[in-house]
Amino acid sequence: MKEKGGYMAEYLLHDLTRTNNREDYEDLTDEEFANFRNIATTGMGKNVLYRSSSPINPELGRNTYADKAAEKAGVKTFMNLADDAEKAAQYEGYADSYYSKQNIVFLNLGVDFSEKTFKDGLADGFRYMTKHEGRTSCTAPRARTARDMSRRYSSASWARPMTRSSRTT
Repeated sequence: MKEKGGYMAEYLLHDLTRTNNREDYEDLTDEEFANFRNIATTGMGKNVLYRSSSPINPELGRNTYADKAAEKAGVKTFMNLADDAEKAAQYEGYADSYYSKQNIVFLNLGVDFSEKTFKDGLADGFRYMTKHEGRTSCTAPRARTARDMSRRYSSASWARPMTRSSRTT
């Protein structure tokens, strides 16, 4: 900072512009555009738990890509941190989505993961996932929270391993 322009490289690195237009990201796969990715942790392995942009909320224009990515990966269970069932059903295209026909726990949590209600709700979601094959589906601010909370509660068995034979492709 003491040199003129000394912080410019750092500033430019953090001065990001994001759009929600698929055509602005020609170098990304549809899965990458949907922010659909595997969350692998020690002891759980790969292709057990995923995260993505919402596969039902059309606000960012990524929902159909996320829905198709989940179907392609054979995801059968979703933990929705952002919505309740009534709100989810109101999204345009919800009834026709792959997502709507799977196991879903709707948690309708706020964004403050330090709140007891959030922690309790997330724990309920993880318990739900132990009874089903797992995947996390949430909107952007909560995605990091789900990852961070899963690390905090990593001693709990919250995701059942998904073998190739138990997945549909």
